[in-house]
Parts: sequence; C-alpha cells; structure tokens
Amino acid sequence: MASARRTPPEPPVPDFATRSPGSDVRAHRAVYLAACALAGVLLVLSYPRYGLDWLVWIAFAPFFWAVTGAGWRRGLIGGFIAGVILEACGFSWVLDAMMNFTGLGLAGGLAMYTPWVLYETVPWAALGLCLGLQRTGDRPLLAGALVAIPLWIALEHYYPRVFPWHVGVALGERISLVQAADLLGASGLTAVILLVNVVFTFALFRVQRLARFPAASAAAAAVILVAANIYGAVRLAEIDRTLLAAAEIHVGMIQPVTRPEERARQPAVVFSRMTQFTQVLQAKEPLDLILWPEGADTIGFRLDGRGRVGRPAIAGDIATFEWLAAPLVAGTWVTIPSSGAVYNSAAYILPRTWPPAGFYYKNIRLLFGEYVPFLDNLPAWLRERIGYVGTITAGTESPAFMLPGSVGDPAPRFRILICYEGILADYVRRSAAGADFLVNITEDIWYGDTSHIGQHLQVLRIRAIESRIAIARATNIGPSGVIDPAGRMPAATTKFTRTARAFSLRPARFESFYTRAGHYFPLFCLGLGLAGVAWLRFRATRRPGT
Repeated sequence: MASARRTPPEPPVPDFATRSPGSDVRAHRAVYLAACALAGVLLVLSYPRYGLDWLVWIAFAPFFWAVTGAGWRRGLIGGFIAGVILEACGFSWVLDAMMNFTGLGLAGGLAMYTPWVLYETVPWAALGLCLGLQRTGDRPLLAGALVAIPLWIALEHYYPRVFPWHVGVALGERISLVQAADLLGASGLTAVILLVNVVFTFALFRVQRLARFPAASAAAAAVILVAANIYGAVRLAEIDRTLLAAAEIHVGMIQPVTRPEERARQPAVVFSRMTQFTQVLQAKEPLDLILWPEGADTIGFRLDGRGRVGRPAIAGDIATFEWLAAPLVAGTWVTIPSSGAVYNSAAYILPRTWPPAGFYYKNIRLLFGEYVPFLDNLPAWLRERIGYVGTITAGTESPAFMLPGSVGDPAPRFRILICYEGILADYVRRSAAGADFLVNITEDIWYGDTSHIGQHLQVLRIRAIESRIAIARATNIGPSGVIDPAGRMPAATTKFTRTARAFSLRPARFESFYTRAGHYFPLFCLGLGLAGVAWLRFRATRRPGT
C-alpha cells in the first residue's frame, strides 16, 4: 500500500531583525532615515492646528518599521530623527515664548530652544534603542504589547517635560472615542493608537514577506475601537441626561487681548477697559459669575504683615470694584512687601464686599516663565537683558470657593487653575475633588498665533473628560468658553478678538474610574515595558544561531 503523501511544512518566516539591507546600502539607509523622518512629520500634522488627526493611526508605523530589530545604533538614531522633527516643528511655539519672555531675540531664543528640543527628544531615542535591540520574529502582538506600547506610555507620562503631551490628545475631536479617557486617562487613548500602529507596522513586514499578517493584533485593535465607541455613546447619553436636570449658571467672560508691554506701561488704562467691558456685559444679562483672564487686573493687591488687603494707589477710585453685580474671579498679582513674596494670583471678589473673599496663589509655576533655576547666579548684565522672566512665589494650597445666592442647592463649589496648571493631568484631577466645576484663567499671548492655541485647548478638553468636570475657561486671546464634562465646547469666542460674552455652565459631577484610581496604568506599563525588553532579549540570546 502506498504511503500517504504528507504536506510539507511551511518554511519558517525569516526574522525581520536579520533582514538584509540589499545590494545598495546607501539606498537602504536613505529609506530608513526617510521613514523615521516621515513618522515625525505625520505626528506634527495630526496635531489640532492641521485638522489631520486621522494620521495619528499610522504615524508611528514608519518609525517602528525602520528601527525594530535594526540594532541599537540605528534605533537610537532613528528615534532621535523622529523626535527632533516632532518636537522642533510640533512645538515651535516654545521658541516664540522664549523670545517673548526673555526679550533676547532670535539668537537668545535659539540658544535656549535648541537644548530644550534635544532634551524633549530623549524618550524617542530611548524607545528607538529598545526596539532596535529586539528580535521578535513574526510575533507582532508580542512586540507591541511587551515593548513599543508600554514603553512609550511610560515615557510620555513619566519623563519630566515642561509641556506634557500625550499622543492620545490628538483624538480630541473624536467625541465618542475619547470618552474612554475617564477609564485610563489620555494614556489609555495613546495605547489604542499605538496598537493600531503596531498592526500597520507588521502589515508592512508582511508585504516584505518578513512576518505573517498580524491577525491577532488587528482583531484586538478592532474590538477595542468598537468597544470604546460604544462606551462613549453610552456615557454621552448619561451625561446629557444629567446636564439637562442640573441648574444653569451664566458665566460672563472678558477677553481683552492686551499685550504685556501695554499692561506694564498703562495699567490704569487696561483696568479701565476691563471695567467697561464688564459693566456693559452685566447690564445686558444677569450673570452668576464673571471671569477675567490671568493678569487682567493690572492694579494688583498688597497684603501687609497682618494679612490686611490693600490696593496700590496708582489709579484712585478706578481701582475699586463697587460696580460689581456678580462674583468676579480676576487674574491678578499679590505682593507681600514684608517678605518680598510676589504671587501670580486669582482674586475672588463678591459684590458690595471688601476685602476679596479669598485668593488662589498659583501652585505650579512655568519653568523659564515664572521661575528660572539659578537666576541669581547669572551675570548682572544678562539678568538685566532678560525681559519678563523672573521668579514668583509658588502657592501651597488650592481653596474651594462657593457661589453665593440661590444658584443650586447646595451652592456650587469651584477651584481655580491658572494657565499652565490646566494641562497637568494629576493636578487637575486633585483640583476636581470636591468641586462642582473648575475655572481656568489663561494668558497665552506670549505664544502668538501659533499651534499652541489649539494644543492648549485640546489638552484642557481631555482633562475635563478624565475628571468628568466642567471647566470655564477665560483667556486673554481666546478661545474662551465652557467645556462640559464630555469635553465638548459648544460655543466659544473668536481668538484675538476683544469681546465680552456670557456662557451657560451646568455644574454636574460624574464618577470616573480615572478620578478614583489615578495614574496606575502608566505605572503598570513602565513595569511591563522594562520586563518585556528584558524577556525578549533573553529569548534572542537563547535562540539557536543567534
């Protein structure tokens, strides 16, 4: 009897870590460099300014394709290339800020901006190095789940940055999808983006016959995306029902569009303008709260050694608030001459009541904007040339303020975030505890009409979703308006337009897993990423022939 014919086994898929660069080494190197650069460009285009957020789903793929298994040197260089393009182009507004803060011009700005870009590129170089060391064969889910995804999530969360940015924030306009941020924060959105990028990466390797099609990864990404959108739709319906039943608060916002030099030279004129805008707005419609942006009260306050509050006598009666018809949160400055302390502050002033009901002193200062390390050690000639950069005193408390009157029962409580503080996920989460809404007053004219405006607003919208709290945002240049607990901003002022406008806010709080658990997901990813690198390297050393 003839023996049964056996189907020969499929030949093993070659490990892409050993792929040959081909006969033309220079051409291969050019493709590798171009792929890393393309990743940086795609990520920049996915930012809010350009409206191409869909690019974020494929932006990492050229970088992963170029560096995975290519050796530590190529991984390091590839990460550096992608990172420099992203940081230098995506955050170019930092150069504007450095020039405007210091007054040192382009040369001085570049002298600070260049090392800043290199510092911000370190996470990219570290990720490229780790991926370059991997030999993962045809196991895309293993490579992504144990190395690329957790390492990047840990790096983007824990690496100290002046302006923290999560890749997941790019999805801010996908309202249903981003509701999942109340589970794992913006890091959870980043994880989904990276998983899809891993699928595209290994699809590229499949085209080259260097790996099998990543069916498991593709199925996992599809299931997660569908589940996230379903979850978002359910949460949106729940939020809308609760908001309709909540009391409505009318918040007036003044957007003065004043430049720093104008405030410094003509403080009384600027204050008079703020007063007139406010009086016109409160005469048109009843208001429950009025917001002035950061630094809008140019007169400021002084506290003596006994804590008594006074106003500098530079403008006579114009510096009073007797005309107020509603509570006012005014961005201002507080000085304590006895100690030399100067605070970037917000004053909470009630109608027909003096002194103010309370102050919030900015807790987290902006590096190189509100404090400079070792400033006193710089040469005197350099300190004199530096324009607006100085060192202010940091506050240590974040008091909750209460709206008076009959608006809601009990009266709504709110906390204040000054400018930069609104982008810090953990600080916003802690500020939201026990509050019914948050107030964010911002001064962002330092950055000009750049991509910073859209990025800053996009981050704030994700912060509202994470902590499920409404945020009333008043800025000097706009857009100003109210962000609801679902991250939506249905109405807003036009940027760089002087205006006074009222917005509706419904102070309703919602429980979220993120507010209870905090940042355990990035911590878990840090451990998983480090363990994954070690384990995959161990597999490579144990593999025969390696």
